[in-house]
Amino acid sequence: MAYEGDVLTFTPFMDQERYERYLKENKKSEVTRYEVDLPSPDGAVNRLVELMLKPWFQAMLPHNGAAFVEDIVSAGRSSAGLYSNCPRLEDFK
Repeated sequence: MAYEGDVLTFTPFMDQERYERYLKENKKSEVTRYEVDLPSPDGAVNRLVELMLKPWFQAMLPHNGAAFVEDIVSAGRSSAGLYSNCPRLEDFK
């Protein structure tokens, strides 16, 4: 859901096929994917479902897609994070 002049949107549920189609149709690419340890995977899944069921105010920084993922990972009791909140500036290695 989005309103003209607003950045209020509902984050869509996407399976892998839909995600790949989204990337292709919007000429986007995945920069990288990191595996993180989730001591509480149920906590992460519950937070993901909670966030996906309500509007997400998407802004530049700090309330962007990176913050969305960090919120979910944190609910899984992981210490991983995007400390600059700009994935391209991060180095997890």
